[in-house]
Amino acid sequence: MSEVRLGVIGAGGIGNAHLKAIERCADMAALAAVCDVAADVRKRVAQTWGVDVYGDYRNVLKRDDLDAVIVALPHHLHEEVAVAALGAGKHVLLEKPLARNLTEGERIVAAAKASGKTLLVGGQSKFLPTLQRAKELVSSGVLGDIFLTRGTLTYRWEPALRNQFGWRGCKALSGGVAIIDAGWHLLEALVWLRGLPQSVLAITGAMKAVPKADYDVDDKAALLLSYADGGIGTAVISYVTLPNEWRLVFHGTKGALEVTTERLTLWQGPEIAETLTPEPTDAFSAQLRHFLGVVQAVERPIRTPDDALAVMRLIDAAYRSAESGLSQKL
Repeated sequence: MSEVRLGVIGAGGIGNAHLKAIERCADMAALAAVCDVAADVRKRVAQTWGVDVYGDYRNVLKRDDLDAVIVALPHHLHEEVAVAALGAGKHVLLEKPLARNLTEGERIVAAAKASGKTLLVGGQSKFLPTLQRAKELVSSGVLGDIFLTRGTLTYRWEPALRNQFGWRGCKALSGGVAIIDAGWHLLEALVWLRGLPQSVLAITGAMKAVPKADYDVDDKAALLLSYADGGIGTAVISYVTLPNEWRLVFHGTKGALEVTTERLTLWQGPEIAETLTPEPTDAFSAQLRHFLGVVQAVERPIRTPDDALAVMRLIDAAYRSAESGLSQKL
């Protein structure tokens, strides 16, 4: 296979993690160009990676020698840049979430379909061995009918505690945080493993978890999910508290399955039928290798643009529910 020549648009924050992943995947990809609006970031990238740097993403997209771009930008820029990249004939790995809202997400997916290029929405958790095995087990039917699903995602994001939310703390820019941003990791995995619920009742609460901080986004959320098959589920999310917990539990008529990012346990009856505690996994590199494989047409995408849009439909319904106080259909 020939190497895929990559550009990275947005090199601060999570973009830096993508740059490091490209270096670890040097057998499949080559970093050729980077864009960031911050001069200090451009200087750091030029010194560290020795590649062409730009302050305007359009200059990256003009390059004919690039096969694909990684877009790691604030949410309000996702639509503009992703649509432009797809229109320029580039494959796109887009950092989660798909977009700031459902409407923008629909336009991104439409652009991907019109372009015929690969669009993979990031979310590295699904590339962890425990999540991969959970997918196999749930798909096999070993749990029987799943009647109850429980999801929890809590962690302590220190910038929020220091009132350094940045653009994330402004709903007009981010679209929210607990449900759409932090919650993407949990909700995407939930939809991937259990399927899309038919309705959701969500609350985000009026109490501020960081009382003296300046933000207007959701800092916590609780979702009650209803499925067409009669099952129910919950998802509880907050990024300003301890302990750190990423957990999904599926209760079925034939067994139960608990999965975290580090461990999987399967029960059948009262007995433990299987456990999995893998070595630490470089999920960022696994995600990038998968994207490169799809670009080179040697792998089928683990998740499609329509799958990402389905997660956005759940997120959209959850925010509508939180605003109205009523259950919302997807």
